[in-house]
Amino acid sequence: MQRYDLFWRGDVTPASFDRFERRIETLVRSLGRLIIQHALSKLESDERPGSFRFDKASFRVNRKTLQTLHTRLGTIRFERWYFQTSDAWYHGLAPLNVRLGVVDVRRGFTTGRLSPALADAVGRLAAEMPQQAAIEQIAG
Repeated sequence: MQRYDLFWRGDVTPASFDRFERRIETLVRSLGRLIIQHALSKLESDERPGSFRFDKASFRVNRKTLQTLHTRLGTIRFERWYFQTSDAWYHGLAPLNVRLGVVDVRRGFTTGRLSPALADAVGRLAAEMPQQAAIEQIAG
């Protein structure tokens, strides 16, 4: 907290208040990312799961993989189980992604995974402004 004492011990101006508010926002966003990341890491067991059927396809466990997820608070990483199928028409599947409602975004050769809250915010921005402006707003 000593770092933030400088705000009320120095000259209080619009600029100093702006810096103070932005520091608090950064701190809260960082804390939020850590909390989300920790919570998601507790959802998957370390015990290797069995196979299952989903959408008329059979899946077998491949391995636990590191997932990058873009959220409203920033990017987080956590491990989740990934399953593969022998059916050529079906891609692999991470059941935790399905349970969380993770949205896969593919644009050209890049892919990304968005939390439902971020996907909603992106959709609302895209509906309200031109694409480039929405991208700049999100990249903020």
